[in-house]
Amino acid sequence: MRALIIALLLAGSATAQEPNAAINVQVFRPSPHDHDMFTVMGSHLPEHLHYTASTVLHYGHNPLVFVDRTTLAGERHAVVRDQLTLDVMASLSLWGWVDLGVALPVFLFNDGDPTGFASPTQSVSGSQIGDLRVSPKIRLLKRDVDDGGEERPGFGLALDLRVSLPTGAADAFVSDGLSFAPALIADYRSTRVHIALNVGARLREAQTYKFLTVGHELTARLGLGVDLLPNRLSLIGEVYGASSEFTLNTTYAEGILGARYQTAMGLAVTAGGGAGFIQGYGSTEVRLFAGLTWSPPAPQPPEPELFLPAPIQPVQKPQPRPAPKPIAKPVAPPTPPPARVAIVQNKIVIADKIYFIPRSARMAEGGMELLIAVAALLNDNPHVTRVRIEGHTDQAGFLRLSKRRAVAVKTILVSLGVAETRLFAVGRGAAKRIVRGTSARAREANRRVEFHIVETP
Repeated sequence: MRALIIALLLAGSATAQEPNAAINVQVFRPSPHDHDMFTVMGSHLPEHLHYTASTVLHYGHNPLVFVDRTTLAGERHAVVRDQLTLDVMASLSLWGWVDLGVALPVFLFNDGDPTGFASPTQSVSGSQIGDLRVSPKIRLLKRDVDDGGEERPGFGLALDLRVSLPTGAADAFVSDGLSFAPALIADYRSTRVHIALNVGARLREAQTYKFLTVGHELTARLGLGVDLLPNRLSLIGEVYGASSEFTLNTTYAEGILGARYQTAMGLAVTAGGGAGFIQGYGSTEVRLFAGLTWSPPAPQPPEPELFLPAPIQPVQKPQPRPAPKPIAKPVAPPTPPPARVAIVQNKIVIADKIYFIPRSARMAEGGMELLIAVAALLNDNPHVTRVRIEGHTDQAGFLRLSKRRAVAVKTILVSLGVAETRLFAVGRGAAKRIVRGTSARAREANRRVEFHIVETP
């Protein structure tokens, strides 16, 4: 950090008896949202009902130190010397446009020098509960997505409406009291680089302790993430800070650098460290952190073996039948039943729907017969060289599910002898509903799989 500068040492019994103030010197506050950096938020919001659970253990050394500059030696007093904190967090995405995050910091170790020229009235040592943070993140501008449902490179905007509830001990420097911290989130994501800026304010009641007064603050956070291994290993750097009166004492700023490793099972591991570089309250001389985040991985499409049809029995050669006796009046042949699948212009039209188990990419009964017919049609028409399989859902927030269903259909068709190079699967979610409204009829019509011919000789 590194220490608060005191231009004039105020002595006397009255100063020594001043009560501790509700000033939270723990300025490392991890984000509870999925796909964010460490403390810096991005504009990405997961699909509907996606949830995460995470914990971050972090240590800060000397977040609140007073220095008496009226003496030649510059006497130091570490009011808060060491903090070991465990943040327990969770998030839940709703309707694809708001992500609700909560975080509760638990101060496992909070210690300082009990005596000195800035000694606190109440001891700060011991375990403490911090302020509960409730963080609704609202999407303002969404990046475009490709045919597979993944975000394309581009800009995004979101709004964080964080509220901190005064659940922490007001006399242990772990609470700001009731505060409201709105922030605008702007970010840009390319294939392997993510840049994010959070700018906002923290509105709170002014508090004074000894020579330090903290009131409303302006806040800023800047982060840069680089994917070293796509979807696996990322290197992340952040700079964050705030200022109440634009003085050294009331301004903090820290820089951290760390890495995150994402496993295929939905578990992410983070670790890093840093330090403060402005001598205001909250800036530490050493900052270390490590964390775990779990979010349910996207279900994979069923294995092809689960959908293989029963072996087709060889067709017996029909025996010749005797010629029918002539009749006086010819009888018209019966009308053949309509084909279950047919090529109509640039689409393969199916007579029925392919049904899936709710919220799953596993096909329900009856769909296999349709896909056998589709496979036979494609094998009989080799001039159809490219078909786009589209999955559609009845409501927003299920883009990935629609993609998984389309992939499952493609997998089955390949197992039935259709060349994989002739097929590709995309998920449309609810972007192309054919019936408006939320009635049972509309939702039934919008849940569907379509086959579009995109390439012929």
